[in-house]
Amino acid sequence: MIKVPVPYEITDISTKWGLVTVYNSDRTINRQYKITADEAEAVHHGNNVLPPRCTLAEWQEGRVVVESRPCNPGQGFINPDGVLMLNCGVHEAKDRVNVSLLQIHPEKWTLAGARLFLDSDVVEHIASITSQQRIA
Repeated sequence: MIKVPVPYEITDISTKWGLVTVYNSDRTINRQYKITADEAEAVHHGNNVLPPRCTLAEWQEGRVVVESRPCNPGQGFINPDGVLMLNCGVHEAKDRVNVSLLQIHPEKWTLAGARLFLDSDVVEHIASITSQQRIA
């Protein structure tokens, strides 16, 4: 299989941004939104730090989940098992956040220095995903 260079940056798995999900009392999603890495870290490591746009009641009732996200669109990271995770895009609409993460097994990618090479079929798949996101 032909390997093709791609412009993705491989990063460490430190927090690049945060995802806040606020649930209704019946555990359906009320809303989701992005926060900065600093805001996500403050919630995880601070004392009584609320995420932005979250009410004290939502927080105290345990209806808020804050997740740290390790890569921005155009970035990826390598899991301990060798699987490459690429962020192909983040789309926010109508109080929801959709993240397109692509999982690529070790035999489908190569890293040469800082350059990432993917099998050509993976590159075609990424192109189809990103073009569908632009249409939606």
